Amino acid sequence: MPDNRWLQVWTAPILYIVLLVAGQDDRLVVKVALLLMHDDLQEAPDMYLRPVLRAAADAILDNYGIDMQFMFDFPMMTACANSSGSPAVSRTFIQVFEYYQQQADVVIGPYCTAKLPPSGIATSALNILQVTGGCHSVLDISSYTYLTRTGYAKMNQFGLIKYMLEKYRWKTLMVFYQKDSPDRLADYQAFAARDAEDTNFAGTYLAITSADLTTSKIGDVLTTVGQSARVVVLLMDNAIVRRIMIEAAKMGMVGGDYVYFAVDVLGAEITRNNATNGWRDEADTADNNDLAKKAYASLLVVSLRDRSQNPDYQKNIASIFVKAKDPSLYGGSGPYQLPYSAESFYNSLVFVADVVTRMDGQQKDINARNITQVTSNYYINGPDDWIITGGLCGDFAIDTHTGDVEESYQLYAMTDKGAGYFAGLLVSGGADSRLNVTTINPSFTWTSSDGSFPPNEPACDYTGDNSACAAEASGQIAGIVSSLLSLALVASLALAYRHWKRMNELEPGWVVPFSELKVTDPDVQLSKTAAAPDAKPSREAEQDGSQWNVPQDTSHECMLGDLPTLTSPSLGLCRKQSVTVRWMKKKRVQASAKMAQEVKALGKMANDHLAKLLAGCLDSGRILLIYENCSRGSLEESVNDVTSKFEWPLRFSYMQDIVRALHYIHSSPVRVHGRLSSACCFIDSRFTLKVSDVGLSSFLDLNLAEYWVTKRRVDFYYRQFWTAPELLKSQEALWDQVVICSQRQCDIYSFGIIMQEIILHAPPYSMYDDTFTDQRRHLSENRGRASSRSASFSAFIGGDGGA
Repeated sequence: MPDNRWLQVWTAPILYIVLLVAGQDDRLVVKVALLLMHDDLQEAPDMYLRPVLRAAADAILDNYGIDMQFMFDFPMMTACANSSGSPAVSRTFIQVFEYYQQQADVVIGPYCTAKLPPSGIATSALNILQVTGGCHSVLDISSYTYLTRTGYAKMNQFGLIKYMLEKYRWKTLMVFYQKDSPDRLADYQAFAARDAEDTNFAGTYLAITSADLTTSKIGDVLTTVGQSARVVVLLMDNAIVRRIMIEAAKMGMVGGDYVYFAVDVLGAEITRNNATNGWRDEADTADNNDLAKKAYASLLVVSLRDRSQNPDYQKNIASIFVKAKDPSLYGGSGPYQLPYSAESFYNSLVFVADVVTRMDGQQKDINARNITQVTSNYYINGPDDWIITGGLCGDFAIDTHTGDVEESYQLYAMTDKGAGYFAGLLVSGGADSRLNVTTINPSFTWTSSDGSFPPNEPACDYTGDNSACAAEASGQIAGIVSSLLSLALVASLALAYRHWKRMNELEPGWVVPFSELKVTDPDVQLSKTAAAPDAKPSREAEQDGSQWNVPQDTSHECMLGDLPTLTSPSLGLCRKQSVTVRWMKKKRVQASAKMAQEVKALGKMANDHLAKLLAGCLDSGRILLIYENCSRGSLEESVNDVTSKFEWPLRFSYMQDIVRALHYIHSSPVRVHGRLSSACCFIDSRFTLKVSDVGLSSFLDLNLAEYWVTKRRVDFYYRQFWTAPELLKSQEALWDQVVICSQRQCDIYSFGIIMQEIILHAPPYSMYDDTFTDQRRHLSENRGRASSRSASFSAFIGGDGGA
């Protein structure tokens, strides 16, 4: 009988391999580009991330059938501390383009806040989805078109403090922040932004540095508190919080008459209940430690919700524990605790998997463009909360308005005053609701003698002048309070009505859907110039034998129906009426009170030389302004059209019309046009020139990401001809912001360029050889207008030509 032991040993592995290979064809593969730092640095958080990402990929493969293939070719150099500066910024920007060339479908990361602007600009320009679990200090990510953040945002960590302020009617507070700590400075900026949005409370802000921690300086600070507030927010490291709280105990400013708030978002400094409690310092004296424990009883601390008891959390970490290079990093034998950054990056991959599952069709076409399109559509048309299943702690939610995760927070207080231990009082947020506050410790009482929190103001004012307090008659106080409440109610109603009115000031029908328009996309016309068979190449092209090579991307072509009469991108039909259209460079605009104010203000400006605004289109990717019909198109088209009639009396008339329009604009509340060019000057059937694009910054002002996207346009540098040189120089020096014209001198310079165009009957600087100008003239000559001249007109100053 033959020996079949080898068959018994190898049958199972061979069968497994065969089944594995057979099943790979059904997998959906997503190429994930990782913007990470080196994981061999012990102080860097990325030493946790690779085993976490591997575990997330395995879970996604099991739950979704999606194979996440990681691209580690370009790890971030060094840690966050070395992430700023031009070399690091440029390296990050280039890394994203390197990934894109390798056909990455999505970008995960970075962790460092300083690396988000260059990577966010690159992903916005390339139309590729970016998901990060870090960059907590960036206040607003809306300027990065395709960015989602699965880690907490500092803008959202103060919800429970705001809840307490509203519940106990605290309207006056002192805010101390540590300005020599970048992280705490970001806390201050986020809190101040929330303060500006809310009129129910007013904060007084005071900056403190580590050098200010003298006893006298802290005493002066606390004296200021005693004279003006009973609620104090401490946005600083725990070492400084402890010094301030000890001095407050010495001055009798603890014990319930004051409420102090602190932020320990990761629960690493104050709320840990062990021998290294936040109030304890082994290097300090026993008396100071006792004072600190007493003082911390008056401290409420905001932290992320405790995850250690979550069953999903422990189950998923057990899988990660197996894959970790050093399992002791995760807390030994359990219960296990992951760094928060690792958890948020785990959820980043789960979010990408959820996006892929929402793609239509049995055979999903996985690529960066389709993934980005699905995400954008859901953000625009989906519900307020995008619920994602299968996160590290279970379900989590993304706020579709901001692109940020709806994180859960807890408010901690010292519940065991003998041991000095903290426990949670309130919990908020999460996938259930935006701010669903739940009391989890109803038996807690405040440290005051009667167990109640202090009022916003002491009964006898902050001075404690009892004689002044006794002089006030109870009836007078009641009358004043009643009057103030009435005034406050009237003011609140007035503000609410004013806001509602502004939001509804746009007339019914002012916003026109794109389906009711018939227009020609100028980008399609522009791309055709690059392929013009008889256009003249540049001198450089003639030398090296190359021609124009501009990609003809027709993915954004917006022509609807057969439009034989629409020979110009500035002409169109709106609800079967002839109109003039202006295509905006912005890809997304939302209706707002600011927009309604701008439209209303423009409607009040009446001048024969200002184009009348009729409507607007706010469809994503198709943002247009619709003006009254100016049937002869734009001045730029007339200038570029060598067949157009351009007699000198008409030229003087055009220049005079622009001067009259500028005089009216400069004398109006708008004060400055700021974007004047021949492209926004239109000519009606009576040869009257009218200027458009006045005001309307909601449509015309670009944020940083949008500005960088426009730099990819073939006509970007041509469009700078009308911009004053000092603005161009400022923009070149400030790569991280957009320079906007705010002075009338800018309009005068732009008018000078337009005068040159009108006088020479040619584009700007056409007296010099310019490839792009020749392309534009070729487009103008081939728009379907009958040519009346055998040769094109070129303007020269000097040389053999004449103007």
